[in-house]
Amino acid sequence: MPCYISRRRGINPLRKPFSFTLKAMIGIGRILIVFGLFIMLAGALVLLAGKLNLPLGRLPGDITWRGKNSTFYFPLVTCLLLSVFLSLLFYLLNLFRR
Repeated sequence: MPCYISRRRGINPLRKPFSFTLKAMIGIGRILIVFGLFIMLAGALVLLAGKLNLPLGRLPGDITWRGKNSTFYFPLVTCLLLSVFLSLLFYLLNLFRR
């Protein structure tokens, strides 16, 4: 088999088949849809938390520093609580998946 690259379609032996790239694109599309749904769910939960007056972001231990012209805010305890909650959630999901 010759090792030349032709400009005509379908003769290039180095080219990957079309079905391979199509399958990869379908997989990427599915991943993007799942991430989009996850982001929508997270946004809905944040809106719901705001409507229910949950103190997320205003817990004791959250760091707030106010200067003359600026404010620095880091929700340390809120991040820790969300991390524990998400870790437990993913652990349970993985447990049920088996």
